[in-house]
Amino acid sequence: MILLGGCAGGGDVNELEARRDAVLAAAPEQLPALAGSLGLTITEAIGQYETEWLEGVDRRRYAVQAAVMGPVPAEDASVAALTGLGYEIRQSSSRIVTGERDGLWLTVQVWTARVELSLYSEDLRMKDGVPMLTEQETVDLS
Repeated sequence: MILLGGCAGGGDVNELEARRDAVLAAAPEQLPALAGSLGLTITEAIGQYETEWLEGVDRRRYAVQAAVMGPVPAEDASVAALTGLGYEIRQSSSRIVTGERDGLWLTVQVWTARVELSLYSEDLRMKDGVPMLTEQETVDLS
């Protein structure tokens, strides 16, 4: 008998909320530490659920995005900051550096005139019929 896992059932709201809780528990430590190591100051942090439809599959995650002020970090500085926090680098370019640790993803993203730091959960493939969760919330990182 062969058992296949991973795709059959999909996640529900309880699993998604557990991932939200994990991100919110880690954010007050991880985002300020990352910002500090890059010489950045966090001005605001917003948490929200994100949805991606890929080939008809509903995937969701919870993310906290931190708006920051300060100098635009170089790619090598972002890589050093993420690895210094124990994250394994999964993507690195002049525009985005992403690391993963224990099911959480931490990102430094450089836009034309701003930098954004994000901490988010792994994507969760959802069961059919799970309602969308669209609320945003201000996240206290102190």
